[in-house]
Amino acid sequence: FFSALSECLFFFGLRMSTMRRIVIVATVALCLLEGAIAHQSFQSKLPNGNAVVHDGSPWPAVGHNSRYSGGARNQFGKDFKDAGFKWGKTLCEKDSDGDGKSNGEELGDPACVWTEGDTPTRTTDITHPGFPPVSLTSDGSATSDGSALRTSTAVLAPMLLVWCWCILV
Repeated sequence: FFSALSECLFFFGLRMSTMRRIVIVATVALCLLEGAIAHQSFQSKLPNGNAVVHDGSPWPAVGHNSRYSGGARNQFGKDFKDAGFKWGKTLCEKDSDGDGKSNGEELGDPACVWTEGDTPTRTTDITHPGFPPVSLTSDGSATSDGSALRTSTAVLAPMLLVWCWCILV
């Protein structure tokens, strides 16, 4: 891919340093846009699918361990897939993350009556149905499931690879 891109840019008279900059900017842009583009269709199939929050931050890729897309599915993502990627009573009543709240309670549809295109019963205090909430330990420090680390790694790893490639080439 990179050699083809380099040849194409060279054909248009761009120098290698300019080509490297373009490749870096394009890679960063793709990494950042992936989550915004990849899950909009799935978000609309869930009540408040575009408003899910975990650990105080938005989580656009509701069914994945990575905040911004791709990779392994969390338990809610597995359950959503098993339900044919459709919201229904069974998925709504399930407690995918085992925190004692149904998926419907977490996503603002406690009565399990929401249908695609409607406004859910509740649109505030939306929590993630695939991860239990971050809790405090007895000494007041927060415990987490490690999802923040997975997210930063999923976004930063491709950028690091491109940066190394640009330096070595």
